[in-house]
Amino acid sequence: MAVVDSLRTLIKNTSGATKTFSFIPPHGKRLADDEETSVLGDIVLRLSSTRAREAYESAVASVEITVRHTPAPIIVDDDDDLPKQLTVDAGTVAGEDPILPSSL
Repeated sequence: MAVVDSLRTLIKNTSGATKTFSFIPPHGKRLADDEETSVLGDIVLRLSSTRAREAYESAVASVEITVRHTPAPIIVDDDDDLPKQLTVDAGTVAGEDPILPSSL
């Protein structure tokens, strides 16, 4: 997975129709049925108003969108004091070295 991809939220329109989702940063986005789009960072943290958060929560609850990927949480390993990124492989959760831009 590319570094930039690992830092994005991937969203898919599963509403069954072409629809505009006003909460997709920066100013909303129209998606065809089954079309995917990505947002840099965690979309929940990018929602700038209560109205946007409520629209997002409603779209998720009614399965109009499916969140297919979010940036993995990064935590510090207490044993070696190094950051680890959570991963899931075949149902097993593990920590691995994070995929980060070299500028961080």
